[in-house]
Amino acid sequence: MLFKKFIIILACSAILSGCGFQPMLKGDAAGKQLFVLSVKGEGYPVYIFRREMEKQLSLVPRLKENAYRVDISLVGAEAAATVAQDATISRVSLNYIANYKISTPDGHSVEQNTTSTTSYPVIPTDEFISKNADTAARTRLMIDLAKDVALEIVRAIKQDVEHQPKL
Repeated sequence: MLFKKFIIILACSAILSGCGFQPMLKGDAAGKQLFVLSVKGEGYPVYIFRREMEKQLSLVPRLKENAYRVDISLVGAEAAATVAQDATISRVSLNYIANYKISTPDGHSVEQNTTSTTSYPVIPTDEFISKNADTAARTRLMIDLAKDVALEIVRAIKQDVEHQPKL
């Protein structure tokens, strides 16, 4: 009985393997817009930003045949947001600016910048909690900044495509 079920399952899989079934979530490399991405900056937050930008830009459908060049420069600043009565810092503010240049295939370029700010609490008596809050805030900030920049890049590309004469 078990052998019969095995034979039936094997026969069905052999018959249906040529039915033209294709996975719904199959990636299509030919349908993605090509980008040459360059990110300049220092530290681990820049790495997080770059990885998120790669993810976001990989979702952009092909609007032009040629690749766009995207040059991004990240600059970050950290400052005390609030100070307690005993002069200890109780909250830190993070501010990152992404200056980016989008070069179109035909030689035009657009330069813009996007700013993102966040803050996190500092507990002077517990360095572990403060360090974790710092890491989480920087990660969240870089992901949000990358999403904002990717959205602006897509807007600029769509405007470039709409203003091009149709052949």
